[in-house]
Amino acid sequence: MEIIIGRDSETSKLMMAGGGQKRLVGAQGSVPKSVSRAHCSIVINADGSYTVKNLKAQNTTYVNGIAVEEKRVTEKDIVELGEDHFLLEWGTLSQLKPQIVDIRPLKKVWDKYNEETLALTVKQNKFNALRTGTGIITMAAIASGLVLGRENSGMLYTILYGLAIVLSLTFFIKSYIDASKLPKERQKLTQKFQNDYACPHCKRHFSQPYDQLALNESCPYCKTQFRK
Repeated sequence: MEIIIGRDSETSKLMMAGGGQKRLVGAQGSVPKSVSRAHCSIVINADGSYTVKNLKAQNTTYVNGIAVEEKRVTEKDIVELGEDHFLLEWGTLSQLKPQIVDIRPLKKVWDKYNEETLALTVKQNKFNALRTGTGIITMAAIASGLVLGRENSGMLYTILYGLAIVLSLTFFIKSYIDASKLPKERQKLTQKFQNDYACPHCKRHFSQPYDQLALNESCPYCKTQFRK
């Protein structure tokens, strides 16, 4: 991001413009006329350092007392503008300096949500598969009667039918409990995901998968820059 710095012609306050924003800083008349309206620019680099660039030949920009045309600096350096050596305070740049948030922890949130959602689905599918066992046992009872005859298969027939009835009752009770339990588990899981999978700055929930979200340079809502 590049911030243009100079003197506001109407108020003689320090003017900063960048990222679609403009700020006037300080008291009226506080900036001397040796500072031009577009005196220098400061580029905020990805590593947190800055690059100061003098914008016009007739301007003078100092870094640690030495006139420069362009120089990489940090907040430990002293930057002054114009022949009057107007001190540029680093704190004033914070009003325009873009915030950066780390979205890398959101990958873990996304992966965990998918794993837990999949686990619930697998659990439900396994239970549905087990329910088919009652039908298999019932068919086995019928088959024993056909193969062995009613008289020879009486005990086996009774045991298999009794087992099928017990399992059917067990699965019915389990299904009745899960009818209210599983939706609550899914709702709780979704609510936690929506709270955790959100912009660290504006707290709005992201609907994109993490791989797609990481393709963005900033939050689609508050425009805060991403560290990826």
